[in-house]
Amino acid sequence: MNTTLQSSAAQVMLALIPIVGIGIGGVVIFFSLLWHHHEVKLQIKM
Repeated sequence: MNTTLQSSAAQVMLALIPIVGIGIGGVVIFFSLLWHHHEVKLQIKM
């Protein structure tokens, strides 16, 4: 019984790893695009 609980917890953790990775990757890409947008805006201003 205890092994099934650990197995379930391990399965949940293994399922969360890619979801968290995709989320962090999305945030990094978003801020990268935002930073690029601000740089282009400043270059146009100058």
